[in-house]
Amino acid sequence: PALSPNKVTQLGESAGANSVAMHILSPLSRRLFKRAILQSGSAIAPWSFRSKRKARKAARRLARALGCPTDLDNMTLSCLRKKDPKDIVYNETYNGGVIDLPFVPVADGTFLPESPRALMAKAFQRDISVMLGSNLNEGSYFLQYFFGFSVKEPYPNVTKDNFTAAVEALNPLLGKPPMAEVLKQYTNSVVPLESKYRLAALDSIVGDYHFTCPVVQWADRFMKAGVVVYEYVFARRASNDPWPQWIGVMHGAEVAFVFGEPFNDKLKYDQDDKTVSRRMMHYWANFAKTGNPNRPENGTSYSTTWPRRMQPGRQHLVLNVSETVGCAHRVEYCKFWDRIRHKWTPPSPSC
Repeated sequence: PALSPNKVTQLGESAGANSVAMHILSPLSRRLFKRAILQSGSAIAPWSFRSKRKARKAARRLARALGCPTDLDNMTLSCLRKKDPKDIVYNETYNGGVIDLPFVPVADGTFLPESPRALMAKAFQRDISVMLGSNLNEGSYFLQYFFGFSVKEPYPNVTKDNFTAAVEALNPLLGKPPMAEVLKQYTNSVVPLESKYRLAALDSIVGDYHFTCPVVQWADRFMKAGVVVYEYVFARRASNDPWPQWIGVMHGAEVAFVFGEPFNDKLKYDQDDKTVSRRMMHYWANFAKTGNPNRPENGTSYSTTWPRRMQPGRQHLVLNVSETVGCAHRVEYCKFWDRIRHKWTPPSPSC
């Protein structure tokens, strides 16, 4: 028998969450699913979409680097197909950004008729339930690789020049952000004096801009459209986490808990990790089955009720050993980035 769309739940993390978000916006996917789970990603993240013009520019750079024709025709495609996959990966365009994904979705006119922001402003599927959220330290993982820190350093040294370079590399496709406004919002208008505070500020800046705020803004848009939304903030650092302490609860850290990895005794998670993982598996399964993380099929529930995200509180559940309900997660910072986006985004060319 055919599977009912009412029993289909999409789930994705990071770029996978972006893919789920694109299906929510696409007219081709409408009515093919009923629920969506987006972990640390949305279709309005700065790295999630690119104009055709910029995509072609990146493709030409790759073709040129590999010695292929740059007309982007069948000859280009044929040449690229003959190249060693390793050479393609090694020559993918790197623009020097803290986060750099060279080839991402574009508006093809069919699956994605327009940009995600344009589609969000118009009609999209509203008769769904959405569960989404972000982690406490979304920016740290990318700073680790941007700077090339040793994983053995508990708190690496970040100079003032390092700090400035990372902020300026937030999105090289748009040029340098307004540094004075960023500093005013995050550090009282000065570069922090101590290295560990510079690192913490960069984690917040990178994490908010690329992950947390796109998730929060996506949640706001759906909430205002009447979509059922449940938001979380994942705040549990695993007891066996091998990364330096400053990394915190990094991008992707929740995935192991969602899929029950703490119950693999060979990996030596502690009992608190198992407690958090068990709760999360129940929440995720409940939502997939019923559209409500609090509503299981067997009647078992937990002491903390995960509230639906509603105005004016914009409640969310903090996922940790001791769960709490929070309000308006990073909302003021996200309003800041929305204001900056309008100033920072260059006008699209008319042809």
